[in-house]
Amino acid sequence: MSQGNVVRLPRRRPEKLCPFCGALLPANSRPERIYCSSRCRSAQWRLLRRSRARVAALVRGIESRVRCPECGAIWTSGVERATRAVYCSDRCRVRACRRRKESDEST
Repeated sequence: MSQGNVVRLPRRRPEKLCPFCGALLPANSRPERIYCSSRCRSAQWRLLRRSRARVAALVRGIESRVRCPECGAIWTSGVERATRAVYCSDRCRVRACRRRKESDEST
């Protein structure tokens, strides 16, 4: 048999999935690529950073749970929000400020 007529097909890489969102990585991406986009890479990094900080707080025994006075959401102080945070979000902070202004005007 002559190998002069053999057609060689390019090797196919196994399809890889993004560990954060589950999307297929582009076919022309580098072999060492892990995430489908910088958005997924950043989101995964933030998630890991928060969970590591939460575990570290548990190990140190200083975990304190805080409740938002406006909506009742609970978070870990110093991990998910600043240590001195009172409200869970800007939305709750603004809502409380408007409520205070409303009550000051009515008296």
